[in-house]
Amino acid sequence: MDGKPEESVRTKMESLRMACESEIPIHQQDLDAFAASFRDSLASARATAQETLRSQGPACHLTLLFT
Repeated sequence: MDGKPEESVRTKMESLRMACESEIPIHQQDLDAFAASFRDSLASARATAQETLRSQGPACHLTLLFT
């Protein structure tokens, strides 16, 4: 068995490894941006919910008193 087929497999594996390694930072940046956006969305939704509770809270208590 000569070394030629093994070398072509080794070369192909090295090429694939290098391609994957070059894509990792790109995907990591995409995930970091998504995570930051998701955190911001959750914070915004929480702030909206808290404001709604603040504004409707007293009205809900009054409604319960008069029903």
